Amino acid sequence: MMPITELLKKIDNYKKIFSIENFTEILIDVFFESGTIEDDFIDIIQTRLYDEGTDADNRKLRTASAIGTGFYSPYTMHIKESNGQKISNVTLKDEGDFYDSMDGRVKRNEWKLIADFGDMFENFSNMYSNETKFKNKILDLSEPEKINYIRTEILPDFLLYLKQQINNV
Repeated sequence: MMPITELLKKIDNYKKIFSIENFTEILIDVFFESGTIEDDFIDIIQTRLYDEGTDADNRKLRTASAIGTGFYSPYTMHIKESNGQKISNVTLKDEGDFYDSMDGRVKRNEWKLIADFGDMFENFSNMYSNETKFKNKILDLSEPEKINYIRTEILPDFLLYLKQQINNV
């Protein structure tokens, strides 16, 4: 049987682990420990753009010159088809320069992805009120993407960390 002083010490340690301040700090530490967050976010965004052609609000991208139910102008669709490129949705991939330019800057209190958009906004001025809004909606994660990332990438590591902390108390 454990002496009462040792039991009280364990209870005090559990309180420290599960305090709101520690909980938040632990979650942040686990989140930033992997070092691959930027790459993960870029992969998620590129997959969404290529597979679905949507922005972070789940709006289908459609160029300003698109006609009817298409996403591109008839001329662009013809060029893309002749090059064997996807036309079922806007991918923003073309030759890959935009995707290759994506880079991430993640800090403890913020994250920001950057990319070379060139003059791309002109093609989407029909959907966004300004260029900054366009860039932010393209280089952001949707709410479902954020939740899925937390569930699949952060939460398992966080739970493992907590289990280790509890076993060490």
